[in-house]
Amino acid sequence: MCNASKIVDLIFSTACKIDEDDSLRRNVLLKLTLESLKSKQRRMRKRRHKLKLKNKKAFRQTKIDQSQLPKDGDSLGLDNFSSDIKSIAVSDKSEEKMA
Repeated sequence: MCNASKIVDLIFSTACKIDEDDSLRRNVLLKLTLESLKSKQRRMRKRRHKLKLKNKKAFRQTKIDQSQLPKDGDSLGLDNFSSDIKSIAVSDKSEEKMA
């Protein structure tokens, strides 16, 4: 009977040790997984921030400077364009009269 109880105790202690090892292993794996997810999130956050700064910089470079706009108030510069057309039309009429 004594041997049977020792065997049962041995089996029980071994089973407990295996469970503890498994739980430790499981905890370590969970911690590693959590750390890898955190580092991935950190990398993605950095990447998004970098892209945001890059887009902001590109937007600033494409902004129209106020000095580049026409000063006569016409945003498209069509006032000068229409006067050029009128002068061409007048010169065409004068050429027709001479011919």
